[in-house]
Amino acid sequence: MKSLYKSAENKKEILAIYQEKLEGLTMSYSTQMVLTTFGETNIIISGNASNPPLILLHGANACAPVALDEMKGLAATFRVYAVDIIGHQI
Repeated sequence: MKSLYKSAENKKEILAIYQEKLEGLTMSYSTQMVLTTFGETNIIISGNASNPPLILLHGANACAPVALDEMKGLAATFRVYAVDIIGHQI
């Protein structure tokens, strides 16, 4: 499969920004890589496992850590699965 990134340097920069955003989250979370028919994608999981599930899809050319940080109040009521949309971070 062709890379989503324009160059190796571009990929390195994007992944460093992603990691910075992930480490900046002020809530407990776990991550899980999921293989889809379009490739691997990351899911950030937060909130009590006994709460109802909620799938959070980011927009605005962002990523899952940014969306989860903006909607962190949801984790008090739901088990939030913040999905990185494949190819959206280019």
